Amino acid sequence: RALSTGPQVILLDEPTAALDPETTEAVEAIITERCRTDGLAAIWVTHREDQARRVAKRRFRIIGNGIVRA
Repeated sequence: RALSTGPQVILLDEPTAALDPETTEAVEAIITERCRTDGLAAIWVTHREDQARRVAKRRFRIIGNGIVRA
């Protein structure tokens, strides 16, 4: 629904946390495709490092009180 308005940036906080693997894959594909084709920027918060590697061009990690590039 958030993508239907044509945003330039989308913030995603654990968007696939409660989804089964097939639906997770579909959500990842939709978001990454929109980023690639429409120039959409996404800030995606996840605890899953494997997911971060799949969907991100740049990754950051919160450690203590700071943010470091992963």
